[in-house]
This record gives sequence, structure tokens and C-alpha cells, in this order.
Amino acid sequence: MAKKYDEARAEFEKHLPDDVDRVVWVHELCQCSEKKRFEADFPELAETVRFKPAVMLGELVHIACERWGLEYTPSIYSKRVELKDETVIVAGMPDYVSKALDVVVDFKYSANIGGEPLQHHKLQVALYKWLCNVENGELWYFTHDAFKAFPVPDTVNEADVKWLIASEKTPRWKDWECKYCEFRQLCRYG
Repeated sequence: MAKKYDEARAEFEKHLPDDVDRVVWVHELCQCSEKKRFEADFPELAETVRFKPAVMLGELVHIACERWGLEYTPSIYSKRVELKDETVIVAGMPDYVSKALDVVVDFKYSANIGGEPLQHHKLQVALYKWLCNVENGELWYFTHDAFKAFPVPDTVNEADVKWLIASEKTPRWKDWECKYCEFRQLCRYG
């Protein structure tokens, strides 16, 4: 699945209008700003993430949801955002969007499910809601033996998105992000 997403993103970026300076992907707005730079500089290291057991299990969850026929056809949604000095396309590939139900759902695999969804997951769904012009959002957490759905009432507007783009925050989630980052050995913040 991750490879499929990467290929779709690369294809999308090939066909940008000439007046667009760059694409900012939703997942990039939910993570440390340094991570994108490291992924570009060290693609082989970024690729190793796919072989972590938790990531592989997450991939299987996505494949299962697709096979269950949940109208699971990931598409790229995008919006143009005019910043002071550049034109940006904000784009993302939500796991599941139903315009009929006015909902976007993101699937997550986790070792355990807490009482609340994680902040960066809620931000991701709020960004997807804005991007897809839907009212409702949900996070579906899967573990090896459990499932739990959380509604995500959080919202963002274009001003929030502009702020996220401008605030290259490193790390974005200082309580935990560096601890799990595959680039922490190379990073001055890790």
C-alpha cells in the first residue's frame, strides 16, 4: 500500500500546473518538518520503515479493508493555497471517503488502543475533512485482537492550514516524535 501511495503521489506531482510552486502532503503537516528533508537525502533509510512489523501489519489492515469492499478506492484530494510568496497545493490520500455519508475515515494499526485517538491522527483527519469538504471524520484503530472507532470532531480551515505550512516545527510532537523517528541518529533534534 505504501508503495502504491508513493507512486500515486509521484504521478500527481508530475502534472502540477506551472503556477504551482510545490505540493505539501497532509501527512507532512502532521509530522516533524525535518523528516521530509531526511527522506529526500536518505531514501534508503526511509524505505526501511516499511519493514517494521507494526508498519507491515498496518499495511495488511489497509489491504483487508480494501478487500472487504468498503468503497475503498484511495484518491488524491487537493486544494490550492495561496501563501504570501508562493502557491501551494495541499494534497492527501484519505483511506476512505464517502460523499454520500459525508465522512472521511482513516485506518490505523496500533499495538494497543487508548481511550482517545492520538493528536497527530486527529489532525490528519481534520485536514482530510477540510480537503475533501466533508463534515464528519473518524479514526478506525485496529490491533491484533481489537477494533475501535473514534469520531473526530476537530476541524481546520484555510488559515489553520497556512499556519501549519508556515510553521516548520521540529519536532512537531516533542513528547514522543523523536523517540520513534528512524532519522533520530542523524538529526540534531534527536
